[in-house]
Amino acid sequence: MRKLLSKKLILAALTERYELSVGDVELIKFDGEYHWAGRVGACFADTLAVTGNLSTWPLERWLEDFNFKSEKLLADKGASLKAYIDSIDWNVEYE
Repeated sequence: MRKLLSKKLILAALTERYELSVGDVELIKFDGEYHWAGRVGACFADTLAVTGNLSTWPLERWLEDFNFKSEKLLADKGASLKAYIDSIDWNVEYE
């Protein structure tokens, strides 16, 4: 029997594979769609992951989608995902 997917399981697999920190990647649900969020999701051109529920895809498909979007983001950056995310100044200054 396949293990029931949860956001926690998906995010744990991603943080381990990409050596990300807590908060670097999140999944949010909005109007029935799951979107990549967090610092990584903020950099993706397309944050939509899947419509429906988490079990629409097996874990490997979640990882493939994230990898595809990561490779697209990093195509001309010459850095790992973690290095790229850490190089951004995330402090927002308001006047």
